[in-house]
Amino acid sequence: MRFIYSLYIILLLSISTISYAIPVETLSVSLPKQNLQLNYPQPVRLEQVLSDTRKHVNFYEFGAVLSNNQLKKSIERLQKESTEQLRLLSRETSLFSSHKKFKHSATHIISQLENLTFVGRIFSPLDIDLIRINEKLNPILNGSYQLFVGSRPNSVSFFGAIESEESITLPLIEHATIDEYVKLLTLPPIADTSIIYVIHPNGEVQMTESSLWQSKPVYLTPGAAVYIPLGGLPSDFSSLNDSIVQLLRNKAF
Repeated sequence: MRFIYSLYIILLLSISTISYAIPVETLSVSLPKQNLQLNYPQPVRLEQVLSDTRKHVNFYEFGAVLSNNQLKKSIERLQKESTEQLRLLSRETSLFSSHKKFKHSATHIISQLENLTFVGRIFSPLDIDLIRINEKLNPILNGSYQLFVGSRPNSVSFFGAIESEESITLPLIEHATIDEYVKLLTLPPIADTSIIYVIHPNGEVQMTESSLWQSKPVYLTPGAAVYIPLGGLPSDFSSLNDSIVQLLRNKAF
């Protein structure tokens, strides 16, 4: 009898230990720009987080950015690699000249990127009305996230091969195509305007070709980022423009 009682006590202790070992699932969502944090005692769906966020701030859903720290590591690595490539490019010379033709623009782009905050963006629509009618877009969130939100901007920003150490912000021009904006910029000789990257606020990328501007005009959305690529890159730097565009997709709103 004493043996059975002892075994019963051991089983109770074991069950108690196991129950305490199971991690409690909670959710926290920080809003860095508003210095707010939403805390939930259990996982909730994305729709609930967006609905609660609306109670605190009226935000531009098309430009909202949801991120987590797990994804941020790869973006930090990409930023480091891209910056190092730009530094190498700034010292690059050709076979026929010692002139460092990329130095000016490469240095400018480094400065442009240093002025931005990059995050590990989760590329998912944050339009609450769209999420409500599509369950696949409304996942259950668990853990820690950051939600970058703000008001609808009335401007667009230009990066890349431009004559500026900072991005250039231009007011949004109603019904203006991208080439109308480009005419307002001062570009260095190595700027490649045959293909321009438009990074919409939701992270989608659209490539425009000058030959198609007249037949398929590209219009900019509020808050869009436009990247003017470096032209004539040496083969060792062939992926540099794409890497910078990927970084711009992950900039905080």
